[in-house]
Amino acid sequence: EAIAWLASATDHGLDANVSAEIAREAIARGVAHDVVHGHDDEVHWVEPLPGAGSGAFVTGGYDGRALVWIGSPPIARVVYTAKQGRVHAVRPSPDGRELAIGGDNGSLNVVSPDGHVLATLTGHVGDVQHLVWSPDGAWLVTGDDHGNTFAWPHGRAPALALPAAPPAAIGDVQFAVTGAAVAGGDHAGNIWLWDLPSGAAHTAHVGAGVNTVWTDGTHVGEVDDTGVVRTFHVAGAALALDTAVPTGFEIKRAAFEHGGRWVVLGGVG
Repeated sequence: EAIAWLASATDHGLDANVSAEIAREAIARGVAHDVVHGHDDEVHWVEPLPGAGSGAFVTGGYDGRALVWIGSPPIARVVYTAKQGRVHAVRPSPDGRELAIGGDNGSLNVVSPDGHVLATLTGHVGDVQHLVWSPDGAWLVTGDDHGNTFAWPHGRAPALALPAAPPAAIGDVQFAVTGAAVAGGDHAGNIWLWDLPSGAAHTAHVGAGVNTVWTDGTHVGEVDDTGVVRTFHVAGAALALDTAVPTGFEIKRAAFEHGGRWVVLGGVG
């Protein structure tokens, strides 16, 4: 918007230095290539869609819909509409052929990018807010805000219930980059490393809600809501603490790089 106003300005009374500074600030914040509209409420999820061409992506919104966007400028196609409630996450499988969609009140569906329902998965009772596919697509792991976590082979029933600690909400679930180990944590400070398909769990507990987890299958990284960054290693049935770094940031979002050597923290305020 700032760039558009500058483009409409005349030379009369314009301070070139000030206008250049405004332009630099606007460009640094990011000038949108396209601005598109498709949802009627908060857009809660955006993720690239593999295999559908350059720039293709999916979105999920609190209007209860999941959309696939293709083209330039992107054109939306509604691929899922909830019977009631919100869509929290839309996660494409690694090959982009299936979309796992988590919603309110236990709603969990797998649809194709053209909108065909491939599976309706039952078992969750709370809002399904966390979903992750294994790198090879062999497993879909899902967690809800009542503390239930399930592993679905190839995104289909029957599910393997992963041992957790209801009723605390699941804070995050993440697969290892390779293999079938998946880490998870909840808002009560519980951390798990589950091995699939056995479902065996290695566990630890921290003093605050778990925001973000990472694993390579034998180590686990974790960031809690108070901004403490911890690392663990597998020690029998437990996860043994290696490091704990307090950052002093109240965390909103965090993200580990693939190798777990770095983590980016987004703080409140």
